[in-house]
Amino acid sequence: MRDYFHHYLLGFILWLMCALPGYAADTLTANALLDDLRRQVDAAEQTFAQNKDDVTQLEQLATASTHLAQQAQTCLSDYTQNQTQAQQAIESLGAASSDDLPDIKNKRKELEQSRQAAEKVLSQCRLFSLRINTLLEEISKSRQTLLHDQLLTPTHSILSHLEALLQPEVWKLDIINTANTLWQPEIAWLHLPIALLYGVGGLVLGLFWRKRARNTHQARQLALTTTSPTLGQTWRYGQQFMPYLLSLACVLIAFQLHPLGIPPLPDNDLLGLAHIVGGTLLALGLIRVLWLLSGRLAFLRYTRLYLLAVVALLVAIGSLWLGYRNFAHLLISGVTGSLVVLLTAWLLLQIPKEIFDGLDEGRAPWQQHIRQHLGLKANQFVPGMVWLRLTLALSITGISVLLLLRLWGMPEQYLTLLLNRLDSGFEIAGFKLEPLRIIGGLLVIALLISMTHVLKTHVAENWLQRTGLSRGAQETATTVSGYIGILLAILLGLSVAGIEFKNLAIIAGALSVGIGFGLQNIVNNFVSGLILLFERPIRKGDWIKVGNAEGYVRDISIRSTTIQAFDHSDIIVPNSEIISGQVTNMMLNDNVGRIIIPISVAYGSDSERVMHILQAVADAHPTVVKSDEAMRINVLCRGFGEDSLKFELRCFVTNIEARTGVTSDLNLAIDKAFRQDGIEIPASRLGLHRVAAASDNV
Repeated sequence: MRDYFHHYLLGFILWLMCALPGYAADTLTANALLDDLRRQVDAAEQTFAQNKDDVTQLEQLATASTHLAQQAQTCLSDYTQNQTQAQQAIESLGAASSDDLPDIKNKRKELEQSRQAAEKVLSQCRLFSLRINTLLEEISKSRQTLLHDQLLTPTHSILSHLEALLQPEVWKLDIINTANTLWQPEIAWLHLPIALLYGVGGLVLGLFWRKRARNTHQARQLALTTTSPTLGQTWRYGQQFMPYLLSLACVLIAFQLHPLGIPPLPDNDLLGLAHIVGGTLLALGLIRVLWLLSGRLAFLRYTRLYLLAVVALLVAIGSLWLGYRNFAHLLISGVTGSLVVLLTAWLLLQIPKEIFDGLDEGRAPWQQHIRQHLGLKANQFVPGMVWLRLTLALSITGISVLLLLRLWGMPEQYLTLLLNRLDSGFEIAGFKLEPLRIIGGLLVIALLISMTHVLKTHVAENWLQRTGLSRGAQETATTVSGYIGILLAILLGLSVAGIEFKNLAIIAGALSVGIGFGLQNIVNNFVSGLILLFERPIRKGDWIKVGNAEGYVRDISIRSTTIQAFDHSDIIVPNSEIISGQVTNMMLNDNVGRIIIPISVAYGSDSERVMHILQAVADAHPTVVKSDEAMRINVLCRGFGEDSLKFELRCFVTNIEARTGVTSDLNLAIDKAFRQDGIEIPASRLGLHRVAAASDNV
């Protein structure tokens, strides 16, 4: 029995060794990795020692060192895993015993050697990681010091330039030096006419395209405006400025293909003053542009971003005049780049928003065609569109934030670390969240929910109608298929987002314990709220009756539903009562509803004439449904009262919300018609007795 146990244990260990990756990396591979890391770290430290005063070299070195830090972190992760696996395998063998078989002893020895080798490599990786992190900190400190000195070290102010240029020999010398620099033989001034020809060609091509677009693309302009007003306006402005933009683009292409080769200009008082004047004019022009845009773009006006940008540009002008040229350049370039990024982001958010709104409302013909293909009714949103909106908003906002950070001087190493963190994710309370995968998961949920609705519609219209099932069975199958599709979409989206289901199982277990200790009502309302949101038996704006509560649905939350009564009071109804109780929805499928008006006439009246008058009054009212046979107008004689004949007028109105007003209109019309025909409406006997008693008392 003991030998059988040993053989079984040995077989299990062999299977474990085959299933897991190798516990110790190959010695040559580990040595090569460590040698390569050592060589790169030594070179990085040497480069830093030689280029402490060069900002450009420091930025390049920081980027390279960031990649080295990632390699060291990968080394730590891999060999930590190898060490852990080797330790787990050793523990699976149990405590060492003199009775162990030779194979077990050899395997334990081999695993111990693997663990020690992994620990040795780990110690080297930790050392390299420490050296790289120390180097990155020193690079960051040196870069901050250099940037501080570069931005806040003043040069010549506008007063010093003007004072120097008041001397004739100074500005004459500046002109001569500038002219000598510009007329060097290596400058290819002959390329300037070539660039001019490129610009003229682009201008002519743009003018021809604009004329042709105005004559032939009117229908396209109208379609774009219907689909998205912002897109249509952008297209119109693009047509207007296309010749100039195309000309400028052609000139830039010409300078790229045929560069002039102008060397750096000398730093003199004349060019310094020109730089200050040009920067001031540019800043004032940007202030004017911001002021105009704030009147057209709501997000600039409401967020007051244009005020912040104007203050930054005014500070830049003051910095230019005081001689802080680099700081002013940072502010002007930052505001200009931020304006371009924000406008682009606004367009990329606003145009899809208008397109999505058009899909939900069916504005353009192609959007109406898509809604018909999806089987959507009026006032019904496109399924899954909210997830697509959220994914697009998160993506564009995230990219815009990264671009803004880079524009305002965020080092490339920090940007790389941030992107790596977004890619690899981070842990919160045991959950590993990966933003990029979460965005992908939201996109998967949006697409799958939309596909689920399409499939559900086609299954209901094409397949289930041929099965011979009853209408109720068909609706049940359609609803269940929709729930299954939504559940699969959520599960696949969570899987793509990197959510581990074992963590969800732990949360589900904790929730089950909480439910057992008194959360039944809360969970019941929660589940009922989900059912209300998915099945939509009631919707916002519906007129419903729940028990003694009657009014309009103002809000449907996860826990409760808010009903606004006709006296404008709010009634909070738990969702479980709506699901488990009887609910009357006056506007579920449409706003059509029936009204019943009882009428009493005196004995001796012409019954047929009474019924004819009631029919005519209903036919004459514009909101009474008359074309649908199933909703035809009915006039009934309901019986004989003590002092009158009982009639009823039953009809359907197009908007049940207006039934009180319609009832009033019909009553007034009936009274008027009865007076004209001499048909009496008998007075109540109780009222007559009261009048007689009052006369006797008098």
